[in-house]
Amino acid sequence: MADFFDVVSEWIEETEVKIDDILQTIIIQVGTMVVRLSPVDTGRFRANWHLSIDAESGTSSTAFDQEGQSTINLIASEANRFTAGQVAYIQNNVLYGHDLEWGLYNGPTQKVTAEGFSTQAPNGMVRVTEAEFMNIVNEAIRLHQ
Repeated sequence: MADFFDVVSEWIEETEVKIDDILQTIIIQVGTMVVRLSPVDTGRFRANWHLSIDAESGTSSTAFDQEGQSTINLIASEANRFTAGQVAYIQNNVLYGHDLEWGLYNGPTQKVTAEGFSTQAPNGMVRVTEAEFMNIVNEAIRLHQ
């Protein structure tokens, strides 16, 4: 028969794994959402979403990913290394990212409204994801109960 210490130790280990799973799911869902909401001209902006752990990254890439799936796969792969207590940064360092978030730029080949705003992501990517954050958290918790 297991003693109290063994039971508590097992519970702690299971809880830590569950917490990591929940956090990883949240990171993947947030990353997926910002990638999918990103406007697409060449796919360079979508390809530049990336996840770093415990330190912000200042890198940008010349890669292209019009569909976004390769970028989502990279974020998911990195997220699976995340553990509780670390800090996750989902970033896009393309210079025109701020303008895309606020609907001010649509890329060189796409139409912009007379007011100067993008029609592809008029509500942004990060702002929409932020508004959905608690729903993402609650769903991740529900999935890992």
